[in-house]
Amino acid sequence: MKIIRPIDLTQADVFSSNAPADGYAQWQTVGRNFLTSIADLVIACNQTTLFAVNESPSFSKTLYAFDLDTGGEVALAFTLGNFDIKSMAASPDGQYLALAGYKNGSYSSLNAELRVYNLSTGAMLFSRQARVFDGISWSPDSGMLAFVGNSTVAPKNNTTVMVVAPGAWGTVGEISNVDSMYLESFPDGSSSASWGYGFGGFVAGPDGVYYSLYSQQSYILNDIRYHIKKSLLGRLTPAGSNNYVTRESQGPTTNPVSGAYPTPSLLTYNGEKSHILGYLEGDFYAFSETTLAEDTDVPSMPGITQQSISRSLDGQEFVVTNNSVQPYLRKFSSTSYTQTGSLDAEVGGFTDNIRYSADYIVFGAPEGGYGLIDVLTGDRVTQVNPSVTKGDIFTYGEHNYRALLDNNDRPDLGVKSSPPTWADLGFINPLRMVDGKVGSLTQSPSPLVIEITSPDLIDGVAMFGLEASTVQAELLDGETVLFDTGEESLLDSSMINGWYSHFFTRRGVRKDFVLTSLPPYRGATLRITITSTDEVVRIGELVAGQVRKLGDLLFGSSFGIEDWSRKERNIFGEFEVIERGFSKRGDYQVSIRTNQISWIQQLLAGLRATPVVYIGDESQQLSIIYGFYVVLDLVVEKPVYSQCRIEVEGLTDDSATN
Repeated sequence: MKIIRPIDLTQADVFSSNAPADGYAQWQTVGRNFLTSIADLVIACNQTTLFAVNESPSFSKTLYAFDLDTGGEVALAFTLGNFDIKSMAASPDGQYLALAGYKNGSYSSLNAELRVYNLSTGAMLFSRQARVFDGISWSPDSGMLAFVGNSTVAPKNNTTVMVVAPGAWGTVGEISNVDSMYLESFPDGSSSASWGYGFGGFVAGPDGVYYSLYSQQSYILNDIRYHIKKSLLGRLTPAGSNNYVTRESQGPTTNPVSGAYPTPSLLTYNGEKSHILGYLEGDFYAFSETTLAEDTDVPSMPGITQQSISRSLDGQEFVVTNNSVQPYLRKFSSTSYTQTGSLDAEVGGFTDNIRYSADYIVFGAPEGGYGLIDVLTGDRVTQVNPSVTKGDIFTYGEHNYRALLDNNDRPDLGVKSSPPTWADLGFINPLRMVDGKVGSLTQSPSPLVIEITSPDLIDGVAMFGLEASTVQAELLDGETVLFDTGEESLLDSSMINGWYSHFFTRRGVRKDFVLTSLPPYRGATLRITITSTDEVVRIGELVAGQVRKLGDLLFGSSFGIEDWSRKERNIFGEFEVIERGFSKRGDYQVSIRTNQISWIQQLLAGLRATPVVYIGDESQQLSIIYGFYVVLDLVVEKPVYSQCRIEVEGLTDDSATN
């Protein structure tokens, strides 16, 4: 008696096959493509172009580029390769695009990198190990690029703000002596000294990179722990000089403030006021770009929790987002610091993902994709949904939908409307085999080739609702075949017990098939090839995962089906039949080891609401059930062996080919 604990095959980059699409038309908006099927986007803008990429983890992402004036897609002169973008920034002059992310299929800090591409030629001009979530900042004239580097090579094995000069594409300045910036001398006789620091924020201006930094150090003197905490402001110039001041400090003290010492964050350059604007403890904070001294001329917006400050490319206005007080998105003049408007109605919800182009405010739309607001009019640029006719079928995302009424709703939203305007028909053909429904069939010309690449261990595979002739499983490391089962026939010859049946009895075909002895190669690619002499392969559900042996199946186990068809006699005594699906059921009697009884109880308790493949005997397909257990009885019977009863109800098979 075994089970296969399934992994999620719908994850990105885990599952693929050569099964064809259904052939329905793709539902898409008329005019602009707002990428509404993508929930969260990373976006960047220059004067005329929007760059957008899916925020979800993946090393095979599509980087989109759109002309904001026409809405047309712009072809990029470079390809990402095996690179997962986490943040990006476009130079205001439109020449360069800086991307920060992970390379080589690994999320290790050693593979975290910043890259700069020439948008005209596609050449990668610069790359450097970096902290990918700490931001990228271009100066207003595109003459400097600032980011947070992260070298693992001594002596610079700490976080450093880097300044790069386009054209030369080399480091022209960096904060590499951070310790000497803030460390006080430790008193004679002190011990157990420790110190650390972190950046509150940074922004590139015309004359250098402005930053805020918090620090802390401590030591023990006369058995008492003392603390020193500071907030520093500084400017790193293109010449490499680093000027800084201590904004505020505390200590030495035995009662320091909790956590990091408050320091300005969300820094943005405001040339109209010749200072750097940021956020500190519930209000705006500003400091001079020349002296680094505090400037009290700031907008009035106390008592809020700011999330972002986004400056227009011409420097004349900026948008502040907060998640504590409505309106959430407020627009300010850079010259007078008066509030000039709110974007809440146009955006339709909270977002802190806002960028400026020359003519538009671009934002991550709460409903998915991105949105545009015309800078001059303040109106949202809306997309136009196509009008469809009742009965039309379209593919949108990974599902097919049928129109229930004449409408112009987006399919996934129309399903939820009242009354509904669309019906969700389920997954598209290539994904129906992993949709968790035994009766929804994926169809493909023979052979159907499936590949599974997962970081999880896979040593078992189950297939349900098969209409095929052979199955073959291979484990691959690149192009190297590590293991091959060979072609296994699905013919069932159990009814052939003599010459007559040999010649005249039609052989059955196994519809449910399992493999539970695949070698445990973590990270290998599992390739499954299914063929059919009828030229068409069908499969209801594919399950892959780790095999767990519970014990030995005992005689007395019982199996059957539960039929959901309707069979009723009419007033004349004749049957009226409506054929519906059925589900397998099984009552497994299992001999288990007594010393494993607690482990089995804990394992199955964790799977009480998860469909699992239960395998009584691999050679008896009636004992192979994909479903939920409804009864688990464990009987401590003897010192070595005990008994277990598992009652299982399978998922419903409502395919039309049964």
